[in-house]
Amino acid sequence: MAQVLEARTLETGAQRHPRADGPDPSEALLRDASGERRVDVDDIVPGAVIVIRPGEKIPLDGEVLAGRSPVNQASVTGESLPVDKAPATRCSGTINGRGALDVRVTRLRRDTTLARIIHLVERAQAQRAPSQTLVDRFAGIYTPAVILLAVVVAVVPPLAFGLTWHTSVYRALVLLVVLVPVRARHLDTGVDRSRRWPGRRARAVLTKAACISSARAVSDASRSIRPAR
Repeated sequence: MAQVLEARTLETGAQRHPRADGPDPSEALLRDASGERRVDVDDIVPGAVIVIRPGEKIPLDGEVLAGRSPVNQASVTGESLPVDKAPATRCSGTINGRGALDVRVTRLRRDTTLARIIHLVERAQAQRAPSQTLVDRFAGIYTPAVILLAVVVAVVPPLAFGLTWHTSVYRALVLLVVLVPVRARHLDTGVDRSRRWPGRRARAVLTKAACISSARAVSDASRSIRPAR
């Protein structure tokens, strides 16, 4: 049951990571000596200048050259309020507000902050802490054996020795409480995760022990585009 709850939690977390803000744009408006034209995002190299119109998603990491606009950075930094962008500020994988921006690209599409966060989230979902794997393997054998023993304690004495059902069931329940503390704690952890995680975004998925370093990398990437206070 705990594993089912954890799987559902990870699925919910995946739906809430940065891709939930919509698919990444496949094209961007490139500005060069010949004018403005739509080009594939994968063909844009660092140093190129792209134009971000109001309401568009910023497809690549870059530095604002001209224009001012509030930008929704919730998908990357988790900030609920838009952040004003002006020349010399950085932006990445966010949604532009009311104004237009000219942005000089600083990274390829595969190296953007948003792409790295998505990669870390998916890797965190695929990994399991060594202690968690050990507990699951042990519980896969131990828990069914204890449940089977409890059934035997509850059913055999009344049928074979004439003991009352009330006494046998009571002893079986006591046996379960005594012999399954590890699994009960593991189940409680799964329930607690399912209760807490649905309202969080991508970095909630990165709280596993095996992914502490990944969480730090995400934090550093997010901090790199936060405005100076």
